[in-house]
Amino acid sequence: MHVARFRHHAVLESMVLGKPFRRKLYNVYFDTPDQDLQRAGVALRLRRMNGSWTQTVKSDGGVEAGLHQRNEWEWPCAARSQNRRRLRPQTSNC
Repeated sequence: MHVARFRHHAVLESMVLGKPFRRKLYNVYFDTPDQDLQRAGVALRLRRMNGSWTQTVKSDGGVEAGLHQRNEWEWPCAARSQNRRRLRPQTSNC
């Protein structure tokens, strides 16, 4: 389907909540050299948005009713570096 036609599709227009906007995101994903996190179904990300950094841990999830669902934890970081102390409580039950 052509992009312009897709943008004006009746189903999508009924879901519009406001004017579209652009936002620049800078993401850094981490894993071990052996990709242990990926094998465990875990993602570790640092994201800069609007000048602030956030660290996020995402667990493996599943698909339910066509939607991907998983647990996610995030917290602010002072700079572009992992906050490993914050990771321990989130991963202790994994």
